[in-house]
Amino acid sequence: MADALKTVERYNLCAGCGLCQSLFGSDRVEIHLDKDGFLRPLVYDSLSAEESVLLTSVCPGLNVKHFSLDKDYDPVWGPIQSIYRAAATDKEVRKLGSSGGVLSALQIYLLESGKVDFVVGTSVATSDPLGTQINICYTRADVINGAGSRYAPSAPLKEILTILELPGRCAFVGKPCDVAALRRLGQHDSRVAEKIPYLLSFLCAGIPSQQGTLKILKEMGVGVDDVSAFRYRGNGWPGFTNVTLKDGTSRSMRYEESWGNILSNYVQWRCKLCPDGTGEFADITCADAWHLKNDGTPDFTEHEGESFSIIRSELGYKLFNDCVKSNYILVLDKSDIFELQAVQFHQSYRRRTLVSRYLAMTVLFKKIPVFNIKYLLQSSCQIGIWPLLRAFVGTIKRLIN
Repeated sequence: MADALKTVERYNLCAGCGLCQSLFGSDRVEIHLDKDGFLRPLVYDSLSAEESVLLTSVCPGLNVKHFSLDKDYDPVWGPIQSIYRAAATDKEVRKLGSSGGVLSALQIYLLESGKVDFVVGTSVATSDPLGTQINICYTRADVINGAGSRYAPSAPLKEILTILELPGRCAFVGKPCDVAALRRLGQHDSRVAEKIPYLLSFLCAGIPSQQGTLKILKEMGVGVDDVSAFRYRGNGWPGFTNVTLKDGTSRSMRYEESWGNILSNYVQWRCKLCPDGTGEFADITCADAWHLKNDGTPDFTEHEGESFSIIRSELGYKLFNDCVKSNYILVLDKSDIFELQAVQFHQSYRRRTLVSRYLAMTVLFKKIPVFNIKYLLQSSCQIGIWPLLRAFVGTIKRLIN
């Protein structure tokens, strides 16, 4: 069998989650920031056939297929039991969080109720204001310290086997690909379900390279060595991208400029092929519940944060309702797939046209991530022929240029 790591590298399918380092050890596979600003594995030793079989099953660059699906599965949005517009009741948490603080509130509740002993997520690196690191939270203060989106490469699974050996149970918060990898790893390691009962995620439009962050600094006229703190979002909704300099001054940029005009242009290739930008494998997924302007586009002026809380499992349903009853989360309104579609149109468009992208790659003998193809076909039936054709031609052009 072909070395699965070489397949990931050859077809540029790495999501940068770091799972391969944890599975095989940093002496054999080590995640590092490459010249393009993405987290990628440095491979020091080839995989055996057995190891390649395991990686092919769990690597989110290669496989994000569900093992089983029920009647609540929507072809575009995945498993859904219910959807709410919600926010953290704690005003500090609501303001600091990127979209109403619901994910932070869920973590704080899990810790303070004793349902978990710690939470594993991602935060700004203590040694580098532009970097990320695994963030293990034991208290409310730890969660708040890690609140806010990080539009930068992160590898929250690079130490996951070590984390599984820690005493106590935990919750995990990560990108959709991280959660999918962890859920699939649970099919091979029973400790995942035993030690990590709660999996939380968020809608993801893709991971920009570190070069995107450097471009923001350049546009602000800031040198890397002058930065003491960097925040992509939060402290408001949507909040400003803010950089604090070592001289105590700060500069900021609006979200629609930092993400819309800069970071979105640096998203890695694997993310453009993602069949699960919506966190289908999580128990609860959160997303910006933008207000819409009269023309149907999102209103990015500052408001109090609101989050779509997408409940995907029975466990997630109970957790969410317990948080509401315990006054950690405020439900603002009941929502539905139609509102989700209107507000998060780009997620819907990417999913519905993905079959065309996969077809284009297949024509050019490119490897694609494994997913439940039946639902991709069903989702493509919800969009016209011209968007499908544009996606096909656009992918062909991108791959041959």
